[in-house]
Amino acid sequence: MASYELKFLFEGIIFTSTLHVLSDDVNQKEVMIVFSTKYLINNFQKMYKFCLVNNQFKAIYPNSQKERELIDALQMSLLSYFKITSRKFVSMKSSISA
Repeated sequence: MASYELKFLFEGIIFTSTLHVLSDDVNQKEVMIVFSTKYLINNFQKMYKFCLVNNQFKAIYPNSQKERELIDALQMSLLSYFKITSRKFVSMKSSISA
């Protein structure tokens, strides 16, 4: 299981959390985000698990509007993360074959 640092903007604050990549297939990615900030742990959950299938997140049902906003912020950050890492992989692959 690979672990990375994930930054995201929520309520005007940039938070940093740990991103654990559970599976990283071409059409399906499973990740777990673990919070280390007391504010997020106390007001929401300690961790969230996301599954991205064919560029669509499986549904997560929040308990409040604030939690919905947090989930949206996390998903936006994850999409950016996967776009960046896939670009790096493609550029690495093309430089190897050149």
